[in-house]
Amino acid sequence: MAFDKTAYLLSDVFESKFINIYVKYTASIAGRDKAYLFIQYFSRFLIYTLNQQKIIKPSASSIATLSKIQASMAETRKSTNPILQKYKFLRLGKFVDNFKLSVAAVKDPTSDCLTRLISSLSKLLMGIYVLCDGIVWFNSTGIFKLKNIQKISKLSTQCSLASVILSFLNGLYIKLSLNLRMATIASIYSPSNTKYISDTVDKDKDTLSLIEKEKNSINSKLLAINKQLPLDIIDMIIPANVLGIINFNDGVIGAIGTLTSVIGANDLISKISP
Repeated sequence: MAFDKTAYLLSDVFESKFINIYVKYTASIAGRDKAYLFIQYFSRFLIYTLNQQKIIKPSASSIATLSKIQASMAETRKSTNPILQKYKFLRLGKFVDNFKLSVAAVKDPTSDCLTRLISSLSKLLMGIYVLCDGIVWFNSTGIFKLKNIQKISKLSTQCSLASVILSFLNGLYIKLSLNLRMATIASIYSPSNTKYISDTVDKDKDTLSLIEKEKNSINSKLLAINKQLPLDIIDMIIPANVLGIINFNDGVIGAIGTLTSVIGANDLISKISP
């Protein structure tokens, strides 16, 4: 009887929603990569923070342990693991997708000229970033060696930063356009507008429903943009720091890397069905 109760209890625990999400998350290469990223940057943040302590000095062994953990995670993410090597290899062709998205953005009939231009350039630069990153990866495997690999690596980081900046600017422009559209709808269809009152008599329920749907659509788009804009700002910091445009200490970079890994992990988890 006690054995049966224990078995049922363990069954409930290991078949729960959270355990199923955990298993699926850790089974994905991207999920494990986000976990390694979190440990790497959180260790970097802790090392800097502990070294700044003046009242309670951390032991040298504690700092050494955290440094080893950080180095170990960084090395793992550099694909010493064969599975992660495969992940890096499979990502090599992703630049083609980015180039296709760039072309599609130019042809997007739902956007104006400026939005199409900025969006297309952003995706094009992201494609160049992935292409250059692939070249750097090939160089690290020893398949071939390039003398100017540092320049290619720098170009990769520059394209990554430029892509995020353009994405941010595009988001601001779209947000402005949506706000103007919402203001126009609000002014035209305001109950205080005498023209609106006379027009409403002639409008059927379907027309009014379409107007309400457009307002809801604009609100949902604004919500998504307001969520993305801060993430774009965060994504700018690490490549800008690498390029020397800004000069943040390890504590700030560690905190930002930790935050981006948590956001990325949360995004992956939200797409997992229990």
